[in-house]
Amino acid sequence: MHNPTCKLHASQSFEDHSPVRERRTSDVSDIFLSPEAYKATQAVEFIAEHLRNEDEYVQIREDWKFVAMVVDRAQLWIFFLVTTIGTVGILMDAPHIFEFVDQDRIIDIYRGK
Repeated sequence: MHNPTCKLHASQSFEDHSPVRERRTSDVSDIFLSPEAYKATQAVEFIAEHLRNEDEYVQIREDWKFVAMVVDRAQLWIFFLVTTIGTVGILMDAPHIFEFVDQDRIIDIYRGK
């Protein structure tokens, strides 16, 4: 969407493609405006519409950031729980984790004594 006085789209009519024109269908005061004043009001309306669209875009972007933060936090908790449960499960499954092991006797067995 370009400014109504933009030279790039001079062949296209601003009134045909503008959401501002859709909103302002008839305004009696436009008849009494000079061409410069009319162009100025069109430019102001374009800026206002652009700012409204930008505000809407920022709001949508902020909503998606919040959704991403919630999903990220949920995945962090899932990762934490799976890692903790897996670690505890592996440690509990180890055969001699809670038994006393006489290391000197094992060393003597391997040395052949």
